[in-house]
Amino acid sequence: MSSEGDPGRDPSTTALSTVAVQAGDTQIIISVLKSGDLIQLQLTEAHPDLLEIGNNQEESRKLLQEHDQLMTGLKIYLVIMVCTERPPDVNQSIDQSTFIFT
Repeated sequence: MSSEGDPGRDPSTTALSTVAVQAGDTQIIISVLKSGDLIQLQLTEAHPDLLEIGNNQEESRKLLQEHDQLMTGLKIYLVIMVCTERPPDVNQSIDQSTFIFT
């Protein structure tokens, strides 16, 4: 039951889509939620863990580069969603990030 018409209650939250963004060996899965007029992102999974720093300088550089690519990919996804006013519904690959939209 939606409570958007009731000013005394918080609006209900609806899941719009789930997006997996992958760069190299790093992947994040984000749920895109809508609550009233707000769009929220919820991190569902991250492989490896986003706080992983690597065992040496080379691994740390690789993780940092992949995290940068993930953020670029997520920003592109959000621009597509805002411009089309709906989540993309097809698999796409942009730059070095791979997107899987559901």
